[in-house]
Amino acid sequence: MTAAYMIGGPGLMAGLIANRTTDLESPTAARRDLALAGQMLLQALPLALLLFLLFPHLHGPL
Repeated sequence: MTAAYMIGGPGLMAGLIANRTTDLESPTAARRDLALAGQMLLQALPLALLLFLLFPHLHGPL
């Protein structure tokens, strides 16, 4: 279930970025926006992994 949220959340954000284009008839604009969203996700990945490894995991309820 957690993996679905980890993949679905950024995927949803990437889709929203791709959907922000005003020219809906242009496939190149949508492709460009999807490329931008993918680039943003790839740039955020090292920071996410670093934070995951450096901060302790909480065991038990908050």
